[in-house]
Amino acid sequence: MYKVFLLITALTFSWAVQAEEDEPVVNAREIQLQQLPPGVLEAARKAKPDVYFKSAEATHWKDEPTYIVKGVLPRQAWSVYVSSTGRVMHITSNWLD
Repeated sequence: MYKVFLLITALTFSWAVQAEEDEPVVNAREIQLQQLPPGVLEAARKAKPDVYFKSAEATHWKDEPTYIVKGVLPRQAWSVYVSSTGRVMHITSNWLD
């Protein structure tokens, strides 16, 4: 019963945080990690040092050119939104099955 309570609490909290910060991502297109501007991959690695980053997307978020750097940890997928100047704007994670 305690585990169910923790799960419901965690889901409610993550929904509330996500609902506040969600912005539509416009026209995201996949790019190679090598195509990221200088400092973008480094900023994502600094924000989430244990994540193995595998892919990226170029897009606009909050009217700013943004790169979504995607990676994984065991059983978790992470997306780090980084501006073209290397500023971390947003971080999300999802549990993998």
